[in-house]
Amino acid sequence: MAETDPNKTFHVKGVRENEAAILFYAIPFFPEITLQNDTVNVTFNQGYIFDHANMKTDDFDGKTSDNVSIPRIEVTNLEHTHTESATAKYSLEIQRNRKSGEVIKAQIVNSDAKSQGDNTFRNFIVENEIASANQETLPTSAGSNGENSYVYMDLADFEGFELKELYVRENIHVYYRGFEQLYNQDADGVGSDEPFPLLQATGFNTDDFTQNTSTGANGMIGIKAIVREERDSQTNVLQIRHDNEQIYLFVPDLADHEH
Repeated sequence: MAETDPNKTFHVKGVRENEAAILFYAIPFFPEITLQNDTVNVTFNQGYIFDHANMKTDDFDGKTSDNVSIPRIEVTNLEHTHTESATAKYSLEIQRNRKSGEVIKAQIVNSDAKSQGDNTFRNFIVENEIASANQETLPTSAGSNGENSYVYMDLADFEGFELKELYVRENIHVYYRGFEQLYNQDADGVGSDEPFPLLQATGFNTDDFTQNTSTGANGMIGIKAIVREERDSQTNVLQIRHDNEQIYLFVPDLADHEH
């Protein structure tokens, strides 16, 4: 049998002392496990989160090679320990902006020590600048711009020294994007203080059912359409124009044309 060429590069590395032992260096988050007395030492492989929706982030330091590349967030806190008799679970803790969706940082934590549990959320708010349209407001704990918000992902389960399940086996790719209903009451031509919002969340907030939010089982964001209504034997003289923030509707008053 021909000897393996040592100069070739492979995704796995065999240990010559034990050909049955294979160390997986190419799999993100794959754990290296060692036992010292009754202590299990776990070192997870380096993994990254690629944030596809935030190509224009101002914070590129350590996240990309240049400002035209997709930002990558390095997952930290890779080394952990638990006892040989313990059932241990580990999770990814991801900090992201609740309004824009930008991933700020991420680390691996023990699932029993989720310190940011009170600041977690499922989906994004629908930020609404129309005061009467069930505004969603950020809790104080979320920070002034929603940056103090977190989500958790199951990573791995252990029974003592044995890895029972590895849930994340590749780098993570996300595309978080927030929503905002625009409105500028002070713009020229705005004559009503009771506009109708176009964004409509189909989910609900279980803490406050009046809030316009995408929270819920696969809550979605609906966008209403503006149509010109037709009625039998009547002429609709509605005029419509729009800019970057608003759609303007105008119907001339017939009294303005009376002589």
